Amino acid sequence: TAVCIIPMLEYLINIQARFDFQTVFEGGGSRRTTLSDSDAKALLDSGLFRELLSLYTCTQDESDASNVVRLQLLRTIFALSVQAPEILGRYAIRVPDLVKEVHASIFMDENLVDGILWTALGSSLLESKLEAPKPRLKLRTNAKLNLPPVDTSTLAERCNSGFEQLCKSCNSALTSYKDIVEKEDQSEADENEARQHKETLGS
Repeated sequence: TAVCIIPMLEYLINIQARFDFQTVFEGGGSRRTTLSDSDAKALLDSGLFRELLSLYTCTQDESDASNVVRLQLLRTIFALSVQAPEILGRYAIRVPDLVKEVHASIFMDENLVDGILWTALGSSLLESKLEAPKPRLKLRTNAKLNLPPVDTSTLAERCNSGFEQLCKSCNSALTSYKDIVEKEDQSEADENEARQHKETLGS
């Protein structure tokens, strides 16, 4: 289901969120690059956004293929949420099963960029208010999720920590890549290591 619906949502929001958040349509023209409030409200009122969230929270699986699609779905949900933060974003961060996962330290460790993005969104919508609403929406589920405990540090602190970790990782990859490139004789192992560093840098 997710594999079929994600491309349609990408067309709507003009962002290939499942891969690298590149735009679907290049150049100018009349094509909107963000959701309007009316579009976001229509997604919410139709129940589609709720179903996307439910699909994500109900599909924890151990298989690599399933987890890849699940992460692509999560990135699409994030793209929708960040384009309409006051409508879709606020709705998403009120879903306990979602926020317990994307705001957990283990999620940040395994999905650094995604963790930074979700903690940044959560911090901007929750911690910037004097009275932050607690997640309380319940979605249908057919399995008991094995979720980690919520980190006691603030979302802003976790976002900053994740960003610092990302910068250190990029700096380390750049330094190592530079050393390999400047070698006169590169072995097959060097080429493989250089490829890994390029993947780390997203190139």
